[in-house]
Formats: sequence, structure tokens, C-alpha cells
Amino acid sequence: MIVASKNDVVELEGSLIHPYWESVQTALLISLRNHPSGDIVDCGQITEITEEGAHTFELANDFV
Repeated sequence: MIVASKNDVVELEGSLIHPYWESVQTALLISLRNHPSGDIVDCGQITEITEEGAHTFELANDFV
């Protein structure tokens, strides 16, 4: 899984087979410092997802 931040977009790329919430959260928190009105999470490059990986979005929902 690659997590990249560009401007106000956090991009997820690759296989989401584990809960990568800590990595996604870090990218969001850094990006939100420069874009406090909000960020976009782009999941268009996720090539595979498992139930365990989908747990990342449950944790993200709890964060929001």
C-alpha cells in the first residue's frame, strides 16, 4: 500500500490487505495543516482489498 499526499488529496494505491489507518491518518493530519477546510481520499488506485483492509475505512469513519 502506498499512501501519498498531494495538495488536499491523499491517494491510496496498491493492495489494501491490512488496516493501514495509522499511515492514512498521518498523511491526512499533515495535509490538513495546509488545507484545514478538508481533504479528499482518492481510492481509485486500490487494486485489491480484503475485509481486514476495509477496516481502515471503519477506523477513518470513527476519526471523522
